[in-house]
Amino acid sequence: MVTLCVLPEGLAAAGAAVQAPPARLVAAHVAAASVVSSAADLVSVQTAVQFSA
Repeated sequence: MVTLCVLPEGLAAAGAAVQAPPARLVAAHVAAASVVSSAADLVSVQTAVQFSA
């Protein structure tokens, strides 16, 4: 049997690492919302991305 020692500091660091990417995605979404008009639907945005690539 293997015993695993878990430290509170390790759990806090792991929790912060898990929360960081979603926070960055939210920030990017908010920044993009000011650039993309409200009339732009998902299909139009995807098509524009394909043409610009």
